[in-house]
Amino acid sequence: MDIHTEAVQKLYVTYFSRPADAPGLVFWVKAVAAANNDIAALSAAFAASQEYRDMYVGKSDAEIVDTIYHNLFGRPAEAAALQFWSKALASKAMTIDNAVLTISAAARSDDAVVFGNKVIAADAFSSALDTTQKIAGYAGSRANIAAKTWLSDVTTNASLTNATTPVALVDAVSTVVQAGSAPVVPEVLTVGTDNIFGSAGDDIFMASVDATPDSAWNTLGANDRLDGGTGQDTLQLAAFTRVDDALLANIRNIEILELHGGGAVELKTADLVGLKLVDGLAATGVLTIAADAGVTIKGGAGNDMLTARGAGAILFGGAGDDVLKLSGPAGLALLTGGTGNDLFDVGAVTLANGGVAATVTDFAKGDRIAFAGGLVTSFVSAKVTLSSDASFDAYLGQALRVADAASVGSGLAWFQYKGDTFVVQDVNGNGTYDGGADIVVKLVGLVGLDTAAVSAGGVLTFS
Repeated sequence: MDIHTEAVQKLYVTYFSRPADAPGLVFWVKAVAAANNDIAALSAAFAASQEYRDMYVGKSDAEIVDTIYHNLFGRPAEAAALQFWSKALASKAMTIDNAVLTISAAARSDDAVVFGNKVIAADAFSSALDTTQKIAGYAGSRANIAAKTWLSDVTTNASLTNATTPVALVDAVSTVVQAGSAPVVPEVLTVGTDNIFGSAGDDIFMASVDATPDSAWNTLGANDRLDGGTGQDTLQLAAFTRVDDALLANIRNIEILELHGGGAVELKTADLVGLKLVDGLAATGVLTIAADAGVTIKGGAGNDMLTARGAGAILFGGAGDDVLKLSGPAGLALLTGGTGNDLFDVGAVTLANGGVAATVTDFAKGDRIAFAGGLVTSFVSAKVTLSSDASFDAYLGQALRVADAASVGSGLAWFQYKGDTFVVQDVNGNGTYDGGADIVVKLVGLVGLDTAAVSAGGVLTFS
């Protein structure tokens, strides 16, 4: 976030308690740059807006101050601050036009952290408005209210992290855009043969699969043809019985597949041209889904098997004891197990140039990591430590040497660097980093692995 963008996001958070919309961000970044980044010079325009005035209309001085504190810092104003700022409003030493700017500028300690986190979150949200439909959808009072609700939950560093994960941002933007967009009437597939081509807008299609003889709910078949057209289109699919690739063979340009029901679902996202998100949070059956590069998969309540087959895939296990697996060139995958005791399987990843194979956002006790099977002979439970100014490469090299020294084959070691934890497998057992062979897994946060243990099959269990 450059200084001009940061200044604009501060204005939006301060005056509107929401992230900047795309047109506003472009306009005000130019204005801030022209004003040499002087926020105060532009604050009058924000204060004069109807959106800002509606927020405080009809409120007493004390209510205004308390609302500002809730919006900026996520808490009520303490008695001393309430009295001080209310008196400033009453005496006209501070006006309603500059109240939020004055109070935000005076923030200290925890309040300053909360405000800063809201600005960072706002920038992440605005950056996630990456399509014409999303940009257009974040407009109007309903969308603004939804965006304010989302930002109000960002206070601590932990809440910032949770709110700005790729999965969380997808959800947040979707919620806001749906609130701001005109209602879309879903098109429902029939029990006969359908041949449907969507519009240029964001279409919604509804279908179900029920292999029970003569079922009136069996509306998606192998002979149906569905093309979403342009826009961000959604297929809401209720699986009463098993769904596989054959039933989805003639579906094109559907960006979001929402799964419901208790039937098992088996699919590869590569077979659905244009698919970007499979949302199985409402599904109760077992999901077996392979995600290609850049695709996001959300598991449901079952014990799901989710596989990343391309770089940058995002897997979220949801409830249940899930398996989240990397296969082939699936580096830079983002893995979130969710609830349950989950297995993160990185043993089959092949990275030509090395690097971090996967980032696990929520590695917790009971979870496991499967490394290259049959090769691991030891795990060094003591954390690798170096001087405070040591580089990542220095830590990585030392971890490999430690793993090699303790193993007669392929060993594991771990270290912590800049607030995160890394587990390294010396696959070739030579104590040096081989980019195309050795495996590095990043665990978000400081995870103490001194009580973890590895099995003969190369599975590291956090206990």
